[in-house]
Amino acid sequence: MAAPGKGGSVAVLPVLWTGRRNSKIIILSFVIFVFPRGNEMSDCDVLVLADYFCDIIITGLPEPPRLGADLFGEAMEIVPGGAYILATAMHRLGVKARWMARLGNDLFSQFILDASRREGLDTSLFQMFERPLRSVSVAFSFVHDRGFISFQDLFPVTPA
Repeated sequence: MAAPGKGGSVAVLPVLWTGRRNSKIIILSFVIFVFPRGNEMSDCDVLVLADYFCDIIITGLPEPPRLGADLFGEAMEIVPGGAYILATAMHRLGVKARWMARLGNDLFSQFILDASRREGLDTSLFQMFERPLRSVSVAFSFVHDRGFISFQDLFPVTPA
C-alpha cells in the first residue's frame, strides 16, 4: 500500500455505522482504496467518498423528547456534518484531500457547498443535481447523552 504523497493516493469510504444504545458504542469502518501513481486521482493524498449531513443541534432541552410533548430548547446551531467533518479534518492537517459528494438544489446542499468553499476544500468532484438531495440530522443534546432524528433523500439507482 502506497503511503499518501509517496506514489499513490488513498480513498476513504465509510461503509458501516452501527450503534449500540446501552453501551453507547459507535463503530464506523472504512474501505481504503489506493490509487497508483499516474492514475487520475493520484493528485490527492486522500479521496473521501461519502455523503454530507447538515446537523441541526438543539441544546438546553428540559427533558428528552417524547410523544405528545412540545419542548423548546435554549439554543440551536446548524453545522456541516457527515463526510464534511472528515474532509475538513484532512484539509486542516495539510493532507491534500478531495471529497466526492452528491449535492442537490436544496438549501442544505447549498449550505454544505458554501461551507466547503469557505474552508478551502476541493469541490471539483462534487456532483450537482437539479433536485433536492437533503441529508439532515436533528440532534438533541444533554450532558451525558444525545439522540438523533435523521432524514436523507433517496438517490435513484439507474441500472447499468
